[in-house]
Amino acid sequence: MLSIIHNKIHLTLAIAFLWQLISVGLVSVGVWDQEVVWINFGLIILLTVVLPKIHAVGLFLISLPFMVVLPESLIPDLPMWRPLVGWLFLVLVVKFLWSEWQPGEGVVNYVRRVAKEFYEQKLNPWDKWLFAFVALAAISLLAADFASHGLKQIIFLVNIYLIYISSLIAMSQPEDWDKLKRFVKYSLLVTVGLGFVQYFATFTTEPYYFWQYWAMLVSSAYYGQPLAEVLAYSNSWFSAGGGTSSLRMFGILQDTHAFAVIAVFAMGLWWSRAKVELITSRVRHVFRDQSRWYFVVLTLIAFAIITSGTRGIWVAMIFPVAATMILIYKFKARLLGALPLLSYTIIIILFLISPWITASFNWVRAVAQDDNILRRVASVYDLREASNVGRLEIWQESLKFSLRNPVGTGYGNFITSIVEVKEGASFEEVSNDVNLYYNLPQKFVTAHSLYLHILVEIGILGIILFAIFWWSVAKQIWQALVEAEFVYNSLNLFFVSIAIVLLWLLAYGLFDVTILNERVLLYLMIILALLNMALRNRPKTLF
Repeated sequence: MLSIIHNKIHLTLAIAFLWQLISVGLVSVGVWDQEVVWINFGLIILLTVVLPKIHAVGLFLISLPFMVVLPESLIPDLPMWRPLVGWLFLVLVVKFLWSEWQPGEGVVNYVRRVAKEFYEQKLNPWDKWLFAFVALAAISLLAADFASHGLKQIIFLVNIYLIYISSLIAMSQPEDWDKLKRFVKYSLLVTVGLGFVQYFATFTTEPYYFWQYWAMLVSSAYYGQPLAEVLAYSNSWFSAGGGTSSLRMFGILQDTHAFAVIAVFAMGLWWSRAKVELITSRVRHVFRDQSRWYFVVLTLIAFAIITSGTRGIWVAMIFPVAATMILIYKFKARLLGALPLLSYTIIIILFLISPWITASFNWVRAVAQDDNILRRVASVYDLREASNVGRLEIWQESLKFSLRNPVGTGYGNFITSIVEVKEGASFEEVSNDVNLYYNLPQKFVTAHSLYLHILVEIGILGIILFAIFWWSVAKQIWQALVEAEFVYNSLNLFFVSIAIVLLWLLAYGLFDVTILNERVLLYLMIILALLNMALRNRPKTLF
């Protein structure tokens, strides 16, 4: 049986994918009991051991869109991905250490050699800045009111970092890089595809009933009952304004903001998978080389970005657009910037024709919706709009707090900057109180800016370390493109695609902390692993 699985890897992965699609789908609609999830969990546990390293990581990625919470586990509402990441890491480390063992070598020398080789051949200089950031976060807990909660958040970060290390271990051959890139592309596209399922499923029912159904069944399965109860009365799934509500696309994600980032990731990976002909010399040839399906998928991803209704993502697009124009006109890299520029154009066109799209959708909807995307775009500049007023207020308060407390509240303790903590109160008591202004429990309130959030929690040194990390990433990508003289090839297209995606993500960080969403962070770690290995091997013709 195990040999059959090993010899029929693609068939095995396809069957595992289809089973999870069917089983989680039936669990989410209430047809099957949540206990079925244990079968999925056990299946992934088994296949992780049997499959080759790169396919074990691939299995995790194609399963990620279907990873829900484990029913009745020792830890309530435990996301399935958390123990599975740990198990994947453990299995791959054992396989790696076994493959590196040399008979007759002493244990001390063996450990020293393997650790040195892994550090030199796998880890990137930017990793030391991540270690420093996490170390500072841990130190900040010494002054935190809720140190135990902060420690849980640090464990969460370490848990996610294991997928990065696992990916590095799995990539030992040139073809492994290509395989992992395909796996993450498929995973992202499936997640975006589930967004379309959610979006069009609402056409047959009234918004309120959809809202309650999705919260209490689908979101409950994916994120647990406590979050489902919050989503049942407060979420970002609908945009309210002018007495009307407009539907947004979010799929299986907790909110539309995280979904929008996932769609941006998917767009970047889709750019990088474009067919590249070495004889291509004109922009029109770049477009001609792609199939019709390529542009269909690109347009669907662009549609997902605008129907997410996430204004921060829309505004943040100014930065990648500017970067792409500089790339094209200053550095004469027209071919590398062609697909991103086309994508921005598609997004703008979809914005302009959105009233007609909405009118068409309303023909088949059970209840007509006022999905006025253009009005939502215009609201970005309306300082009297409720969401903008709240964001400006929290920015001001966060900045004032940081000036008074330059060392921060302690990692994971943002809550103590917005509420008065009574002596002896537990984090659960404080965090579960509903913030009447945002209509959310206090634990879900953030600074609505990644940089202010870090500044409040771990102070100015935390912001400096965070900036140095991303500067290290940007510097290496830039050096790779300059040394390659911006030649149009698959590897440079990958570098440009990832650079634009990361710039878009960081620009969006001005308006939200969505980068800390569990699924966003998991995909980000995989992307950084791919980028790391591509940068390391660029002098060779590996990719």
